[in-house]
Amino acid sequence: MHINKYRNISELNSEFNSPEILYIIDKEYFAGLANRSVMKTISSFDYDDMGHVKTKHLDPGHSNLTTGLNELESLNYSFNIHNQITGINKDYATKAAGVYNKWGHYFGLYLGYDNKDNFFATARLNGQVTGLAWNTQGDDAQRRFNYSYDNAERLINASFTEQKHLGDGWSNGSNDFSVTGFGGQIT
Repeated sequence: MHINKYRNISELNSEFNSPEILYIIDKEYFAGLANRSVMKTISSFDYDDMGHVKTKHLDPGHSNLTTGLNELESLNYSFNIHNQITGINKDYATKAAGVYNKWGHYFGLYLGYDNKDNFFATARLNGQVTGLAWNTQGDDAQRRFNYSYDNAERLINASFTEQKHLGDGWSNGSNDFSVTGFGGQIT
């Protein structure tokens, strides 16, 4: 583990000490190294000026043929002015025009608060989440929950919708994972 000058973790390493694995990889090269440990960087981190994780690089040095990057995956974190997390690979989750690339990430998540981009049904200006949206590389369908609250600001409804392709419109025709509740009890 490496710590940067702001006392944030900048890199995580793991030790692999399995003679069987080393032997399988390349029996001639690793024959003499069977009793040695191999250090592998699992992830590395980039931080913004506030000390938030800006980007987490998973398996740096990995040759990723899908994305063309030199890492298995990168997780780009975004925050709002109140230091609340608003997304992990947010542009991937929202399929932002000019930025979206289906093969760019495996997963994206967007948490909406003030709904300034009209992505969710309503806006919440009190710091509560108005909705959650995500996208995965598998079927490339966007999915989201729109949240509703009662007068005591308790979550009472999570309405699920999805759209298979941009412009198809949001619906829950094939799957409905919506949940409702009363008095803050979601069932």
